[in-house]
Amino acid sequence: IESGSEGALPKCLAALSAHTTDIPYSVSVVGRGNPALATQFGVGFLGDAGTPDSLAALRNSIDRLSGEFVVLVSDRLIPHPGWLAAIDEGFARFPDAA
Repeated sequence: IESGSEGALPKCLAALSAHTTDIPYSVSVVGRGNPALATQFGVGFLGDAGTPDSLAALRNSIDRLSGEFVVLVSDRLIPHPGWLAAIDEGFARFPDAA
């Protein structure tokens, strides 16, 4: 989720792309479309230059996401190694949590 904080999105995407995992995943950004970042990090954008940085933008975009699970992460957070595996393990241990 793009916050609009200057420089936050590229740092978050760089951290996401730096971690490899056996768990298949894709990244979609809810926020202003940025073709350069989309190409650099191989992500999709659910929005365009006019998309606001808000929960309303997320609400209007979430139905376009697919997958067994959707993990929401603000670009103000930098994921650490193992973050996705920990989430996956949590759902495996507590299947009713989803």
